[in-house]
Amino acid sequence: MLGLVDGLPKWQNYKLFMDNWFTSFSIMCALKEIGTLALGTVRMSRLPGCSLKTDEGLKKLGRGADDYRTEAETNVMPHKWYDNKPVYLIILWSETARALLRAGKQLRGNGAGRQVIALLFNL
Repeated sequence: MLGLVDGLPKWQNYKLFMDNWFTSFSIMCALKEIGTLALGTVRMSRLPGCSLKTDEGLKKLGRGADDYRTEAETNVMPHKWYDNKPVYLIILWSETARALLRAGKQLRGNGAGRQVIALLFNL
C-alpha cells in the first residue's frame, strides 16, 4: 500500500480513501509519518485492542448511531457506525477535523459523526 503513495509529495495534506483490503492501524501510522490524511473501511480484526460499543448497543440507539475512539499517541481514530449492519472506519485527521467531529456530534446528536466525516473530506 505504501508503495502506491511513494510518488506523492510529503506533508501536503493529501487525502486517501481506502477499502478494507488495504486499511489497517499500522498503515494509518505509516501514513501519518509522511503527512498524508486517510479514511478507510477496516476489518475489526485489524484494530487490535480497540473497544467500541457492541452491535446490540448501537442497534438499540437506532440506525445512524455511532461510536469512536482516538488513539492518544498517533491520533488515529477507529469509528463504528450502525446502518443496516455495523460499518467500521479508521480515520487519520488533523486536530481541527477531530474537533469538528466532536462539535457536530454534540450539536446534532446521534449519527452526526458520519455526516461531519463527509463534510470534512469535501473541504
